[in-house]
Amino acid sequence: MMGHLNGEKSSPLRQCVTCRKPAPREQLWRFVRGVDHQVGFDPEGRIQGRGAYLCRRGECVVPAARRGHLARALKVMLPESLVMQLAELAKQGDEKNG
Repeated sequence: MMGHLNGEKSSPLRQCVTCRKPAPREQLWRFVRGVDHQVGFDPEGRIQGRGAYLCRRGECVVPAARRGHLARALKVMLPESLVMQLAELAKQGDEKNG
């Protein structure tokens, strides 16, 4: 059993579906396929269903849509509206990181 240093809680690590690097949940974007099989962006990480995480960098977001990484992780075809939302998120992520 692992203890926490100085009483701090550690954030659960999640893995980006594109680059496969683990990162704290707060540093990744979460997408979810809900129980109704609708796919969407879950910024709060509270929607029930199958989730998939992406780094907040364009180099991970764009291939997630184009190469099917996100669709494969969620086991569903991505709606065009979500693909467009991914493109917008990629721009925002690159602006913040660049």
